[in-house]
Amino acid sequence: MTSELSELLPFLTEPERVEMDLLLTARADAPHQRQLAEFIPHVSPHYERPDHLRCLTDTFDRITNGEKIEAVFHAPPQHGKTDSTLHAIAYVLRRHPDWPIQYISYNQTIAETKSAGARRLATQVGIEFQEDRRTLGFWQTREGGGLLATGIGQGAGLPARLLIVDDPYRNRQDAESAAYRKHALEWFQDVALARRHKDASTLIFSTRWHQKDLSGTFIEQGWPYYRLPAIQDREPTEYDPRPMGAPLWPAIKPLAYLEQTKGIIGEYTWASVWQGTPRSRGGSLFGPPTYYDALPSLGYRASIGFDLAYTAKTHADYSAAVVLLRIGERYFVADVARAQVEAPSFGPVLRGLQERWRAPAYIYASGPEKGAVDFFRRDYRVNANVLPPTGDKFVRAQAVAAAWNAGRVLVPRSAPWLDAFLDELGDFTGVDDDHDDQVDALAPAYNVLHVLTGAGAATRKARWA
Repeated sequence: MTSELSELLPFLTEPERVEMDLLLTARADAPHQRQLAEFIPHVSPHYERPDHLRCLTDTFDRITNGEKIEAVFHAPPQHGKTDSTLHAIAYVLRRHPDWPIQYISYNQTIAETKSAGARRLATQVGIEFQEDRRTLGFWQTREGGGLLATGIGQGAGLPARLLIVDDPYRNRQDAESAAYRKHALEWFQDVALARRHKDASTLIFSTRWHQKDLSGTFIEQGWPYYRLPAIQDREPTEYDPRPMGAPLWPAIKPLAYLEQTKGIIGEYTWASVWQGTPRSRGGSLFGPPTYYDALPSLGYRASIGFDLAYTAKTHADYSAAVVLLRIGERYFVADVARAQVEAPSFGPVLRGLQERWRAPAYIYASGPEKGAVDFFRRDYRVNANVLPPTGDKFVRAQAVAAAWNAGRVLVPRSAPWLDAFLDELGDFTGVDDDHDDQVDALAPAYNVLHVLTGAGAATRKARWA
């Protein structure tokens, strides 16, 4: 809307406002008169014009004007990518109400939720629907176009003129599972791509969890990759002219916020989720240690993380426990116990640590480890708690590794257990490590103190002052 028209609005009667809206809608139908970047704040005035997503909005403009495009996109979380895409669906159907569009996400529920948002926007811009073809998963315009929303592995019946994939993986666990990646790729190739219209455009928007994810597969096949890192990490490009080190959306996600986020989540997650450059495993996760000379004489919260071995053979893993204290925003490794004993024999060790530090114990466990926890509770009266495993040990260690590398997890300058502890953390890569029991114990101790509240994280008065 021009500034002259904006100035007139307060003085218009209601019929005149309606007439003005019809005029603007007519302009929206004319090529180049209302591009997607301008359309978004017009339809949703609480949205800013998404100039930081210019490569995305320009691509939808080109598709709307008749180009066939196949491309891959990455934008960091909470930067307006999905909202802009839902507006784009309404934008495309406003110009081409006879186009079938397919929207694919990681499951049916999420796809239908996004479909409802797109349908609401389509209603706002005057698109009319066939009453008998109007469900969350499938709605059709009077002209025969519309939207089919589906999850990976579900049906796909439309000869789509525009195919949009928006986050095909629920989380890192899915993307790092070779079996799930294979399932997603085969379904996408055999079902979604096979049923496209001959002139269809296909766009993949995805968090880059893994180098061989769906995006990576088609990037290798030569599809253009429009990567929008949260913080610019390359020389300016035509579609992303920011200087090196500039945030993507400074008004909403300023540089200070992004740097803080990077320090919390660590380099591995930052590279994949926020920068669009997934890294392979194999490099050291934990950097040099930060030391403390004495524990501060302040109130603390404590937890004990532990991990269990199931044989006592020389080559077997150890059973291990790590005592971690949180004082303010710093975490102090106060004690570590490690023994090459089978799980039941570790009960007295865990009980001794609990009596000394007055802290509950936590383990990521499933299967037989749960039985050991029950044994500890019954025979040694250990306050032991099971946390459901989320991802593998490498994924679970990401948060504490980020805090460690930021200098917020500290170790004493001297302790009988220190050398073995630092050696294991320094060698840990998450790929066929010889020993990882102390990392497995450190992760739940940190994650509980960092995330959970309640009795297990109660502040206690320091007893060592």
